[in-house]
Amino acid sequence: MIELMVISYALLCWLLFVKLRWIPINKWTVLTAVYVGIFVIGFLLLMMNMYHPYTKDSRFYTFTTPIVPQVRGMVVDVPVRDNEPLKQGDVLFKIDSRPYEFELQRLKSEQAAAEQEEKYAKIELDRAIRLAKQKAGPEKDVDKWRAEADRAAANIDRVKAQIADAEFNLSETVVKAPTDGIVTQVQLRPGMMAVPLPLRPVMVFVHNDNTPFIASFPQNCIHSIESGNEAEIAFDSIPGKVFRGKVKAMLPAMAQGQLSPTGSLIDFSIPWRSGRVAFVIDIEDDLSQYSLPAGSAAQTAIYTHHFHPLSLLRKVLLRIRSWENYLFSPLEESHFGGGGGHH
Repeated sequence: MIELMVISYALLCWLLFVKLRWIPINKWTVLTAVYVGIFVIGFLLLMMNMYHPYTKDSRFYTFTTPIVPQVRGMVVDVPVRDNEPLKQGDVLFKIDSRPYEFELQRLKSEQAAAEQEEKYAKIELDRAIRLAKQKAGPEKDVDKWRAEADRAAANIDRVKAQIADAEFNLSETVVKAPTDGIVTQVQLRPGMMAVPLPLRPVMVFVHNDNTPFIASFPQNCIHSIESGNEAEIAFDSIPGKVFRGKVKAMLPAMAQGQLSPTGSLIDFSIPWRSGRVAFVIDIEDDLSQYSLPAGSAAQTAIYTHHFHPLSLLRKVLLRIRSWENYLFSPLEESHFGGGGGHH
């Protein structure tokens, strides 16, 4: 951007000094032209960066869930396909269920045996109570069989809890979609081992929730940005087009300000990055005809209510950047001209 402004000012000087000869050429007029140019260009850059900021750090974000199985086992079926639309509850993959079925059968047999023990203990308890009432049996037999009946009942409760756990494990051998969405880059195949480790997800589920468009800016310009300010977006993948939007909200926290308990005190002597402030922007133009995957990058400019005439210059520069995308993707922003750029 600086180059364009310098070239424009140089052309104006050439027109006034050489072509039209309205101003004579001498050391005083040349020095004056240089100092005026430096002041005007510097002022324009400062005001644009502060009140009509620009950034290349903007993109669509999406919400994903790492799919981690609840049970361990060998994968026997992966019916899901890459980027295939899924509904909540659709099967993602299946784990060999036989070990869990065997365990469930074993526990149900154990429950049946425990119920028989309880039934037998209750029969003996009733007999002991009758004999004790007739003075034909000792009272201690009543206590003995009551304890046996209680132990059998407790054993049944324990086995029922284990059965409920086994039924849950068996149901978890079929892993289903948590919401509507897709699974992309599916690498899971039958024969692979799935384990319930949080750090080893077997696939990533992409939700169909709204994908927010977020642009980040340096902190020196955020005081002038307000909700409802006009914004324009130029996507790297759609050269020559600029889309309208409005600032929805500023995210209330930055990663640089996050404090998490680690068991150690914070070392404030470590130099920290200042961090960039993120703004959610609602894009007003229709993007349905364009194929924009999550993560699509863009260049964004926000126009505040201050020094409004300068917004015209920012709009021109943004459109030039958009047309440049026909030739190459922007690799680096000018620190002085970006108003939100970085090296």
